[in-house]
Amino acid sequence: MAVTATTHLPRAMLIDMDDTILSAYGRPEIAWNTIAREFADEFAPLPPEQVAATVLAYARNFWANAEPAWRLKLAEARHLTVKGGFAALAAAGHKPLPDDLAIRIADRFTAYREEEMFIFPGV
Repeated sequence: MAVTATTHLPRAMLIDMDDTILSAYGRPEIAWNTIAREFADEFAPLPPEQVAATVLAYARNFWANAEPAWRLKLAEARHLTVKGGFAALAAAGHKPLPDDLAIRIADRFTAYREEEMFIFPGV
């Protein structure tokens, strides 16, 4: 007795590796600046632009050298990158910022990126 399985596969699949169809993760500086402004009161007198730029620089360095496994642990990676940015600010002589603030900012960044995701019109 032969067993046959019927699988209904989609006729096509679109994979967007470079944000040409789905706008999700391009231009992280916009997201970091937006989030830094939301939390500006909590790290005053540091300007939000400075915090965003420092976190972004740390994050870019992290991702340039990160093991592929970090792609599966985005929340943890974002916590580390914001904490790393805060550590860089402290090393430059600014007041230390708390880890709980770093975690809240990282989590807000993740939520913001999801909120702002959209499909390009006409695609």
